[in-house]
Amino acid sequence: MLFNLSNLMYMDKFSTSRLQGVKQANLSIKQSLAPVEGLQDIPCYLSSRQKDTPADQKADVNPTDIIYTMFCDRIYNILPGDTLTISHLGKTDVYIAGKSARYVNHQEVLLQQVGEA
Repeated sequence: MLFNLSNLMYMDKFSTSRLQGVKQANLSIKQSLAPVEGLQDIPCYLSSRQKDTPADQKADVNPTDIIYTMFCDRIYNILPGDTLTISHLGKTDVYIAGKSARYVNHQEVLLQQVGEA
C-alpha cells in the first residue's frame, strides 16, 4: 500500500470555476457569462512571497508585490483564467489562475488575487 504524502503536505483546500463557450444556433461560439463550477474542496498548499526590495521604498509609499503560488496534485486540470477559491488558515480568498507548471509529483499554479489593491 502506498502512503499518500499529499494529505500531510496539502493542508489548504481549493475549488474552481471557469467561463466556457456556448455553441449558438448559427454554430458560432459565445462565452458564457455564468461561471461553470468545477473541482470542489481539493487539497492544496498556498504559498506567498513578497517581492519587495529596499530600492523600491519611498518616503510616502512602500509598494508591495506579493506573488501567490498554489501547489497541488498534478492530476487536476487547471487552466489559465480559471477562478480559484482557496481556503488558507481559516481565511477564504479568490484568485485567478495563471500558467501551471507540472512536475513528476505535483504542479505549481501562479495566482493573482482578485480585488487586490
